[in-house]
Amino acid sequence: MKFPLFIELDKKRVLVVGGGKIGGRRAQILKRFGAEVCIIDPKTENADIKREFKDSDTEGFFLVLACTNDKSVNARIGKLCRQRDIFVSVADSAETSTFFFPALCDSDDICVGLVSKNGDEHKLVKNTAEKIRDIL
Repeated sequence: MKFPLFIELDKKRVLVVGGGKIGGRRAQILKRFGAEVCIIDPKTENADIKREFKDSDTEGFFLVLACTNDKSVNARIGKLCRQRDIFVSVADSAETSTFFFPALCDSDDICVGLVSKNGDEHKLVKNTAEKIRDIL
C-alpha cells in the first residue's frame, strides 16, 4: 500500500516518455503545478524530443512517467528509475511504479488527489473523482 504524499513540483524537472493520450494529459497537469516537463515520443506532435527513449534520458529528472504503448519500454524505464532512485510512475504497471499518478479534483481553494490503495482500482477512482468534482 502506498502512502499519499503531496509534493512541490515548481521548477522540478519531469520526464514523460510517451506523449499520447495518457502521457499528454499527465504532462499538462504537471505543468499546471509548475513542473518543467519534457516529453519524449517519436510520433506525437506535442513531443519536445521526437525519438525513441534512451536509458540516459532519465538523468537529471526528479520524476519520470512511463506512458508508452510498449510494456517492455515502460518496464525498462521503471527498472532504470528504481536503480537511480528517481520517482517513477509506470502507466501499465502498479508493481513497477514508485508512485501513482492521482486522479485530481481541484478548485481555487482545494486540491484532492485520489488513488486506490494498490493502484489497481481505476474505475473506482474515476467514479469517486467524478462525484468529488461535482461537489467542488
